[in-house]
Amino acid sequence: LNFFSIYQINRSLILNKKKKKKLNIIMVGSLAGIETVGYLGYSAAKGVLFSYNKNLSKYLRKENVISKLIIPSFFHSTGGSLDRLKKRKPLIFREINKKKPLSSNDLIKTIIYLLKKDSDILNGSSINLSKFMSTGVYF
Repeated sequence: LNFFSIYQINRSLILNKKKKKKLNIIMVGSLAGIETVGYLGYSAAKGVLFSYNKNLSKYLRKENVISKLIIPSFFHSTGGSLDRLKKRKPLIFREINKKKPLSSNDLIKTIIYLLKKDSDILNGSSINLSKFMSTGVYF
């Protein structure tokens, strides 16, 4: 699901793209693909997404397609994993929450920046938004 749903959406976008128009694809994955956290199948699916981003940017750059992958760690969203953790394991939630996870607003601001013309992040980059698990932008 993690890879195939994104693949199908992108496929549809690319097939319906106007010939000369630029297409800027921003995908959201998770840290699991590069940090090997979670279940093996989940991490593998995220790893595939990481490679897919690289290949998409490489093979479609002549078609004026730009591809970037955002890799958030924990972030707050209604009904998300942090909400569930807060209900099930409040002590663990408090420890994670002390480290100031992202808000869904942080994620939206990043997407908006990446869609702007003055964004200097390279095509095919994976942007790590983790505030406490790892650091850096992956090229």
